[in-house]
Amino acid sequence: MLPIQHLLPLRAVNITLQFTASAKSRLFHQLALTAWLRHLIGDVPHYEKYMILDAPENGHTSYRKGDFYRFTLFALNGGEKLLQQILDCLYLLPNNVKIRDEKMPFRNNLIFHEADDLLTGEQIQSVAGLSLYTYEALQQETDIWIQHDQCWLNWISPARLLLPKSVRRPKKNENSFCRHRSQLDFANLNNRLYDTLAELLRQRVESLPSRRTDETQRLEMADVFWMDYSYYNNQGNEKPMGGLLGRLLLDTENMPLEQWLYWILGQYVGIGQRRSFGWGRYQLESIETGRTMPRASAKTSLLELACQQENLETAYLEIGEDEADVERLIHLREQLLQDEYTIPTLHKQILKEDSRLLQVPPFFDRVAQRAVAQILIPALDTLMYSGSFGFRRGRSRHSAAQMIQRASQAGYRWVFESDIDDFFDNIQWSRLYTRLTAFFGDDAVVDLVMGWMSATVEGKERKAGLPQGSPLSPLLANMMLDDFDSDLETAGLQLVRFADDFVVS
Repeated sequence: MLPIQHLLPLRAVNITLQFTASAKSRLFHQLALTAWLRHLIGDVPHYEKYMILDAPENGHTSYRKGDFYRFTLFALNGGEKLLQQILDCLYLLPNNVKIRDEKMPFRNNLIFHEADDLLTGEQIQSVAGLSLYTYEALQQETDIWIQHDQCWLNWISPARLLLPKSVRRPKKNENSFCRHRSQLDFANLNNRLYDTLAELLRQRVESLPSRRTDETQRLEMADVFWMDYSYYNNQGNEKPMGGLLGRLLLDTENMPLEQWLYWILGQYVGIGQRRSFGWGRYQLESIETGRTMPRASAKTSLLELACQQENLETAYLEIGEDEADVERLIHLREQLLQDEYTIPTLHKQILKEDSRLLQVPPFFDRVAQRAVAQILIPALDTLMYSGSFGFRRGRSRHSAAQMIQRASQAGYRWVFESDIDDFFDNIQWSRLYTRLTAFFGDDAVVDLVMGWMSATVEGKERKAGLPQGSPLSPLLANMMLDDFDSDLETAGLQLVRFADDFVVS
């Protein structure tokens, strides 16, 4: 067994900063945030051996002056001085930041607000005030899980898991990593976790036991997808750093204690390549226990952003009215934020232009959906493929037709409009939920969106699909199609799509 006790005790601090100027970020913040922190502390050897980052604000892509930003830092055994150094640098913000480029989300536009202990919730002034996650605490957490015959593994940041050497391509690139369900098995997952822990331990102990591959078929189900991502290095060169997202169902009956200890600790340290950037983090979850690893939430939820009065009034006007009903919008806002909003039933409506049958929400429900869409669109647009023309504003039929003609000449494939209705009607809600939680975590907006997508039609239950009269459906359809694009790209194909945004206003 690996001597993982040398990695503990672990300390975890939630840090809240405040923006002094507006900022825009991509959907996942880990890379930009890590680069900013490394800029603050300068050249520190073995940073990746001690520090792990969690960015619960993922999904937030726009910040205004005065908005708060929260993230979490985990320090492994031996990293307490480095963690204190980071805190000391954060206390001095913004005077110690040389980054002035307004294109950068994190620069000299942040000041320190507060720090609190992730494990206790109490505010702290220094690392000395943090509680310890000890080896004994790890054993106690493991005692909770060892009785479970099944558990979910939910990725909370993209995971770069190398394929086994026997199937890995000679040239190391993005295809060297697990990108599809067919490439996943428990043996490889277990090996990647072992390798991660072993690499951390090599800085602390002289010798380690050899890895033993567990060939037990424990992977019962996987709803996963590959997310392309990249960053630019100091020389301006684009570096790919995509990863796997989604969830796995594991059969943990009779799983050895040794493996349980690894998998529980792995929640805190991450797994796979680029772990020091915050990649490869996951949470275990079960019906009986829920989750045992604490995790901070964003300082402001996406639902709160959607319910800001200005955003609601914009949505109201977008739906088709000339002047917003302010009092009714205030009532709508209160219902949504207090979890008192009841999802109304949809009604059928024939679109005169092409006789398409739509499932249309009532007016103020469309306003609420439009308000949420206005918050989610900027976030998801940072992930959409440039060749994606389906259901996106500013992508005309003329432009799409040119793309289709070029694609046809090159021998590529595309999906015609006649396929769209079937696509909308057959999207599985479980897969939709997996993608929403992968991007937006536990934000209240996820359950609200799922409620809208599964709403009854004139009182009749539905089993799948997106309502074609919903302001959110085109965005969610693109999110699902974008996953399909990635699959085709991996297979050497390209999907080109086009359709008008046929949302009923």
